[in-house]
Amino acid sequence: MVGMALGTSVSLRRMSGHPTYNWRCFFVVVVVDFTGKNPNVMYETGIAHTLGKLVVPISQSLEDVPFDMAHHRCLNYLSNAEGFSNLSKKLAAKLKQTSD
Repeated sequence: MVGMALGTSVSLRRMSGHPTYNWRCFFVVVVVDFTGKNPNVMYETGIAHTLGKLVVPISQSLEDVPFDMAHHRCLNYLSNAEGFSNLSKKLAAKLKQTSD
């Protein structure tokens, strides 16, 4: 996918035991899922912005996206096979834009 390595905080946790500190070093782009309004996602989003990472917000419901993130283009998706397939295509396109 656009010549980039992908990873998750879960995979980093398996390698080192703590995901939060590791993604900061490894990832250039951080995809954040605001579905469910998890406060930890907002915390990690703030850290990513502070470190100059490109943040790509996604959510199953645009109502879950905090008002102060509304100026970022959020990729909306459905929680089913078709929705994940469409999200994958949207993310690939977004990442391709950033690598050009």
